[in-house]
This record gives sequence, C-alpha cells and structure tokens, in this order.
Amino acid sequence: MKCRLLRVLVLSLALLSLGVASLSASPALSSGSSQALSPDDRAAISSDILQMQVALQASSDKIAQQSRLVTTLCIVCGVEVVIDLGAVGLAWYEIIRK
Repeated sequence: MKCRLLRVLVLSLALLSLGVASLSASPALSSGSSQALSPDDRAAISSDILQMQVALQASSDKIAQQSRLVTTLCIVCGVEVVIDLGAVGLAWYEIIRK
C-alpha cells in the first residue's frame, strides 16, 4: 500500500514538474523544437494538473484519517492486552494461593 502511494506521489510530482516547465516556457519556438503548445493545450494541461493536485490532497487527507484510526486501534489493543495479562496474573495468583 505504501509502495503504491509512493509511486502515485512520484508520478504526480513528475507530471506536475513537467506541466509547470511547459507552462513557463515561452510560446515562441526554440531552435531545437518543432512545435509549441497552443493556449488551449496549456489551459487543458493546467486544468489536469489542478485536478491531480485536488485528487492527491483528498488522498492524503484520507490516508491521514486512516493513520489516526490505526493508531487508535493499536492503543485500544494494547490496553486490552494489558487488561488480559492482569486477569491471567490474578487467576494464577488465586490458583497458587489455594
């Protein structure tokens, strides 16, 4: 799960950096390129990047919520283990005392 999230994050950041680089490039043709992006293409790329950022933020929020729930679950399980160990210890004490 973490590996998948890391891949999504890296891919999103790579796409974001490519989009920002292409948006910051001048519209004039450089000597090595044969085609420039049209304003419509730039707008579409900007829109796609914004949608990816929103989706990534929503995913991050959900992961943070699940992380808090897992932490709570671990704490509850730890408390239950301590209570069970206390009950077992008390039972052994009662058995030995008799």
